[in-house]
Amino acid sequence: MIRRLINRYGLRMARELRSEVHETKNSEVRFHSSSGYRIAATCTRPIAEGRWPAVVLCPGADHDRRYFQSRSSPIHPADIASLGAVVLTYDPSGRGESWGPEDFGGPEHQDNAAQSLRFLREQSDVDPGQTGLIGISLGIASAMGGARLLAEAGEAVQWVLDWEGPCDQRTITANQTMNAPAMGHKANDRTYWAPREALSHMAHIQCGYHRLQAHPDHAQPDELGHALAMMDAAARADLPWFTLNHEKDGVCPANPRWLAPGPLAANRAILTAIRSLLNHR
Repeated sequence: MIRRLINRYGLRMARELRSEVHETKNSEVRFHSSSGYRIAATCTRPIAEGRWPAVVLCPGADHDRRYFQSRSSPIHPADIASLGAVVLTYDPSGRGESWGPEDFGGPEHQDNAAQSLRFLREQSDVDPGQTGLIGISLGIASAMGGARLLAEAGEAVQWVLDWEGPCDQRTITANQTMNAPAMGHKANDRTYWAPREALSHMAHIQCGYHRLQAHPDHAQPDELGHALAMMDAAARADLPWFTLNHEKDGVCPANPRWLAPGPLAANRAILTAIRSLLNHR
């Protein structure tokens, strides 16, 4: 109980006391998926002249962009934009104000992530050569799939940041105890599950990969296998670099140093990683 209160109010206080490098502003935007669905989104950017790196935040579970303004989110768009970046949050198809079907991280949602990044690259205040995708929990399916789509089109991003994302059918459904993402599909339906498994995209993203993982995990307290599986896949892929938490690039020790749990620690870890990524590592 004490730890929960510290995390709840500690993060709120940290945001209030944190000195921003840049003030930020929001603007509502619209663009279309490859299927023609209108996607509703919000751009958060520094109030200053310049060409900034661009970041897309991919929501997980059944969340839309409103999640990133809530107390439950480990990161807010303004947290990142204040460091000096243009940040886009969006409603995946079938959620919020966006058109189209619910897809729970499948091909349509992966296209949403890719189109979000393409939209940012067209903005006059964005450096199109400094871009990244962040997957928050189940949002990693959209982030990794989107990164793959962009790489295969010759438009690779520079990095993907993964915060405690489930990587396969077993972890997406928490061993078949969380069945909303299955949308009625059986565990052995590989046609449905393969595109939604972040593991399947690792060898194709052509960019750096950073995994952040606390122990216990935010959604499945005893689950660490998804982090180790993602790092094993990264080690076998031909990536420019990969990192777990604060370990050295390219290293995944037998007993990793896991992050502390809770939203305050998660916020600090995500911002530390983003600072490094925005400063070209």
